[in-house]
Amino acid sequence: MKHGKILSISLLSLFLFSAAMPVILSNAEFSNVAATEPIVYKKTTFDLNGDKIDDKLLRDITRSGSLFVDAVLFYDQKISSSDRIRLDQLGVTFSEETWDLGRRVVVSFNKDRLDLITSLPGVSLVTTTEIRHIMVAIDGEDFSDLAVLEQFEGSEIFWGVGCAVVRYYSGVESDIAKVGSYTVIADTTDQRFYPDVVDETDIGVGINTVHTAGTINASSMWSLGYDGAGVKVGVIDTGINDAHIGFEGRVIDAESFVTVANGYDSDDLTTTDFDGHGTHTSGIAGAGDAAGSYVGIAKECSLYMAKVGSPATTLGVVAAIQWLANVKQVKVINFSYGTDSGDSPGWDPIEIAFAQAVRNKGVTCVTSAGNEGDQGFYTVGAPGHDDMIHVGGIDDSGTPVLMYYSSRGPTGDNHMKPDVLAPGYQIVSLNIGTTTGVTTKSGTSMAAPHVAGAAALLIDACQTAGYGVNPGLIKAALLNTAVPVLGTNSLIEGRGLINVGAAWTYILNAGLRDGLKLVGACNPAISPLHWWSTMHQGEVTEQYISCISSYKTNLSLELSGDVAPFVTIASPPSVWTSVVKVTYDVPVDATVGSYTGTLTFKYETEILDTVDVVLDVAASNGHNMLLNFKTTDWGVDHLYGQYMYFTEDILDNGWVVSEQLADLDSGLIDNYDMVWLPDPFSLDFPNAYMDDFSVVTTYNEWTTSEKTALTNYVADGGSVFLCFNGHSEEDIAGYGTILTGTNVTAINDWTSQYGINVQPTIWTGVATILVGGADPHPFMAGVENIDHWGTSILVSGDAVQVTELTAGSSHATCATYQHDSGGRVIVLTTNFCLDSAGYKNTYNFGGTQNDQFGRNLVRWGTAHSRMERNDINVTDSLMTLRYDFINGTETFGGYVEDPDGYQESLVWTEISTDLWEATYTMTIGGTYEFYPECGEAGIDDFDYYLHEFTTPTPPNGIGPIVVAIITGFGLAGYVLVQKIGKKQN
Repeated sequence: MKHGKILSISLLSLFLFSAAMPVILSNAEFSNVAATEPIVYKKTTFDLNGDKIDDKLLRDITRSGSLFVDAVLFYDQKISSSDRIRLDQLGVTFSEETWDLGRRVVVSFNKDRLDLITSLPGVSLVTTTEIRHIMVAIDGEDFSDLAVLEQFEGSEIFWGVGCAVVRYYSGVESDIAKVGSYTVIADTTDQRFYPDVVDETDIGVGINTVHTAGTINASSMWSLGYDGAGVKVGVIDTGINDAHIGFEGRVIDAESFVTVANGYDSDDLTTTDFDGHGTHTSGIAGAGDAAGSYVGIAKECSLYMAKVGSPATTLGVVAAIQWLANVKQVKVINFSYGTDSGDSPGWDPIEIAFAQAVRNKGVTCVTSAGNEGDQGFYTVGAPGHDDMIHVGGIDDSGTPVLMYYSSRGPTGDNHMKPDVLAPGYQIVSLNIGTTTGVTTKSGTSMAAPHVAGAAALLIDACQTAGYGVNPGLIKAALLNTAVPVLGTNSLIEGRGLINVGAAWTYILNAGLRDGLKLVGACNPAISPLHWWSTMHQGEVTEQYISCISSYKTNLSLELSGDVAPFVTIASPPSVWTSVVKVTYDVPVDATVGSYTGTLTFKYETEILDTVDVVLDVAASNGHNMLLNFKTTDWGVDHLYGQYMYFTEDILDNGWVVSEQLADLDSGLIDNYDMVWLPDPFSLDFPNAYMDDFSVVTTYNEWTTSEKTALTNYVADGGSVFLCFNGHSEEDIAGYGTILTGTNVTAINDWTSQYGINVQPTIWTGVATILVGGADPHPFMAGVENIDHWGTSILVSGDAVQVTELTAGSSHATCATYQHDSGGRVIVLTTNFCLDSAGYKNTYNFGGTQNDQFGRNLVRWGTAHSRMERNDINVTDSLMTLRYDFINGTETFGGYVEDPDGYQESLVWTEISTDLWEATYTMTIGGTYEFYPECGEAGIDDFDYYLHEFTTPTPPNGIGPIVVAIITGFGLAGYVLVQKIGKKQN
């Protein structure tokens, strides 16, 4: 990989640059004109040792050897005249201009002054001077607020797609947020997109597009004379070999966006394809020579290439979308790229740019789903916007089958993807470095241009027939007529394999309103998704149905059937692809049984499509836990991701686990007994693609308001459960060792108030280890060992150590805290004991009881009645247990199991108000296990305590012999007296 070039600017040039920035002034006053708070993604720096010096800056200083340093000072308040005087006294030269609401300033100083500068009042960080690309995007039709960004030197506005870029220092995001109403403000400098192609072993199989055209029934369109003629198809890719005979007359225009200004290391203004990916995808979509030797799906379309290289920058891609959609006015865009980390929750600028191309420019935008399907669900790639058509891949060398690596949905927002399937395995298409050669490639990169070509054929047919056409019509027709390959697993195949001929027939037969055909489709076709086909009493799930239509307004999604009382349907938004939230909320007292219904998607009174609703309601115990995935960016951290066996087991045992996405201060958590936050606050490395690991970001760190809400939740009796692995390290060739994993500082910022302090220890182990219990705790009932891979915890105050990293160690791997109200905090510094392999106890060959540990954890955390151990005392053979009742149902029970396995119920007496006591006499030697319970037996609160009892043994030595002799004489004398007495009588 190439190393990223760090922009080094002299102080003079910095002054000149900032002088041209009339908006960013030290005395500027901003009025908050934003109607809603924008989503803001900033570059975050990392200061591991807390010396207030950006670790990257420190490395740059060490490497450069220069005496003078150009840097940015970040203050914790607006920079004052006193701050400037102090800088001047230290010999620091500084700019007159500030930004980040007046808290940042460019300075130059002798490096010997660095420590003195960090000790100045108000200085929170000294960081690098690096020009960043701050992308600004608006979701909507009014882009006027972008105009104010023209004040920023180095800004560029992409009016056609509702985006702009401000090239300035990190922190300017705060100023941008004050001058307009924006949807997203994001530092995208380090974001990269990669072609979705895989390296396949050459098996001698090559499938040409004449064959794949038959698979998707495009050949029937050719026979009707529809070949894409006159339809402009844009391809955003690595360039194009326009000298190839297969492109003769096809490539109308090409433009390169590989420039330094767009975030690349150097300019490449040619449109030459040095990679081959762009030539290959373009050939699939629209190759076609006079002899018919090289045929794409839309073999007479007009091709437009927007070169973005590999990898591609966000700014480069946005500029390419603008050029294709706004300048060249293409009707179809193919983007066979994705990120290496899958789709993340929320919107980013590139997704908004594609959405605006669809909604405001009428462009059908197609993208590849990704090639990470072998890693499970939630692997569909970015951009994951609903308006695009996401394409998974099949192998059609025989009977069509899914490519095992085709990425699976849903998106990071739990929206439905992929949409459809198309051939992507061993596809033969045009090659680079030749005018006649071909090559074979595999991946969803190859599947997407099949759909782009199919879209061009349908547009051609509609235009020829005189029908109006828009992206909603094309997408709806393709989805409505797609054929399932697997059956009903929409998260793998969407609606199935496209059938272009059937899509055209569907359009022909549809009703006509004002020159526009009335078509529609829903994805998925069955709801809820298969994971939730059985729901428990009290369970809630939020499902999303994509409703696609040729119309934007007068749409509705209506439900009929006996399942209706459990379902709430949001109103469809006024767009061609309306994502409608459908909430299934099964009451705790719902009757167990099967329920059915039909979701009907309508335009006014016309039925466009239907979704079958099939739901079985199972009994539950009424205790519920919420998995809130807002704080994790792990695509597998969902109910049916890596924790699927854990959650399935909990559900099967009658507990309720619901999955929802919400801010922690939204009030939603108050509906649950316990909130689970898996793998929160990941440390991410956005510059990793160029071997630079100095920039570290933290994902969705909780706000002060959210931390307050959680604290109040615990004080009111709720439970909070966090699991994560903590810090680890990774050796990067040519760079060194980096810190990865979880931002434990962010976690401790909340948990430390409870005496739970996660250690910044770097875990270096390769395999999981076995850890056992410390003092007896409910979690360890029936548990000898659990798997561990991660950091540790030190407890203080009222926090309790559940496990010990090694025997006798004060370092825990799990710790708990109980509030006076009964509220509980659970911190587990590993996820391995609950993941899909750990929960099956396979890491250490059955030497663990992770499943029992998980059940115990959920039972304890969701208990409705709660108690607290007061005292446990052993006097000789008498065990006395005392517990304080806290809340709920004041019923005590449980049992004791003796060394022979015999169980006997514990009998309780209330010896004073809310203080309960049980006693038990131990009679045989061995281990006694005590299971006190409070509330409903087997479901509510419980404790676990074990005691090793030793029966009294006869004393050793001569004493016993003497005692025995004396006793014997005594008994003999007694007998003799009795006999004499009888004779006298």
